[in-house]
Amino acid sequence: MRFDIRTVSEANTPEHWSKRRLRKVRQQSDFVYTWRQYKAVVTPPATITFTRYSLKTMDTDNLAGAFKHVRDALAREIGIDDGDTRVTWKYGQETIHKREHYFTIKIS
Repeated sequence: MRFDIRTVSEANTPEHWSKRRLRKVRQQSDFVYTWRQYKAVVTPPATITFTRYSLKTMDTDNLAGAFKHVRDALAREIGIDDGDTRVTWKYGQETIHKREHYFTIKIS
């Protein structure tokens, strides 16, 4: 499933708290809207892999942090807490040579 939502390192982005909050709200609402169009069903136990596509890569801790808001929204949509041990969260990334920013989710 492809989501045309830009993810950024929340830890390394110096900005006012209101701008961070606005990004969180937009990311989550855009994600939920697209997720519901896919009509995907996730039944734990499951492994959910987020893969980020962008011009630049992040280190692993920033990569996980970039998906924080999306992970929270997905957990709510599934009906679980994002700390539920029945779900394993994985993160990956690939560089692309276009000025696009998107991510995919694979559920297994």
